[in-house]
Amino acid sequence: MALLSPSLARLEAPLADSLQQMEDLGCESVHIDVCSNLTIPNFFKVEELGNVRMRDCRASATVHLFQPFNDNPPNLSFLRPQDLVMLHAFPKTGRPAIEAFLGAARIGGYRPGLAVDINTQVTATVPYLKRLDTIFVMAIQAGGYCLEPDTQLIDRIKQARALFKEHNSACRLGIDGGVNDKTFSRLARLADELVIGSLLFHAKDVPAQWLKLQAIAKGGTER
Repeated sequence: MALLSPSLARLEAPLADSLQQMEDLGCESVHIDVCSNLTIPNFFKVEELGNVRMRDCRASATVHLFQPFNDNPPNLSFLRPQDLVMLHAFPKTGRPAIEAFLGAARIGGYRPGLAVDINTQVTATVPYLKRLDTIFVMAIQAGGYCLEPDTQLIDRIKQARALFKEHNSACRLGIDGGVNDKTFSRLARLADELVIGSLLFHAKDVPAQWLKLQAIAKGGTER
């Protein structure tokens, strides 16, 4: 079963309010997009995460970092062992930044992952597979909303699964973007974790839509 992770950026509300809404919905996981220079609309700053009581949140958090991780890394000390942090791997994201991120995750005690940008080769993750909890395959351009998934998405997902098997990696596979009425069922079968946004929050009855999507996602995961 794919773990459904609603994207809080799509709520367009303060972080604390968004978290409470997801708590009320009964979500097991929430997806929090972070970009401290705020060049991407509705994304959160790291400082905002530090100002909310994450430890009082029952849901685990998937924090997606769209910013450099270098000699001045963001303070993620508020995270819990169950939380997942995804460093967005742009084509120019170098090995030093990824190694710094993995080192910080080891010290901080949270789960590390990479989100493979639509313009980044999936094979770029190979050197890190044994140290990653999850790899997210991006289906759309970073910061895009309500877009159709990239035509190469399914091939990229299959390639990631093949790499996991080839390198004996226990990595989970996530999918971010391109989820709509037409694509949800298939993507839910292909992912261990699936980010959802407009498909949930644009529904007339959000709680009813959440139950419907959960029921569909229980169909199991193809590997």
